[in-house]
Amino acid sequence: MMRLVGCLALVFCAIALVGCRSLSYIHGAPEDSQALWMAALKHQEGPVYYVGSDGDYSYFRAGTIIYTRYKAQTAKIRLPRTFPFGKGEPYLVTEGMVPKY
Repeated sequence: MMRLVGCLALVFCAIALVGCRSLSYIHGAPEDSQALWMAALKHQEGPVYYVGSDGDYSYFRAGTIIYTRYKAQTAKIRLPRTFPFGKGEPYLVTEGMVPKY
């Protein structure tokens, strides 16, 4: 019985980790430029990466094991380059790229 519970807990954790790392999870981020700026400045959740844009918004993820997601208006961010969401290689975001609002 303990082995079954342990296996189920392991499967649940694996599903949760895969889910928070998926592009659809990141794409569902709420807009919060202030939180993005703090994440890029402090790195408390880990490094922040740009993962792409669609239309007026850019999407970011922070963390190494479990991701925190961010969304901000592309026009208000100083990104060196942009690419369609999920189509390019994510790159590290610095606090200089994300102005304080």
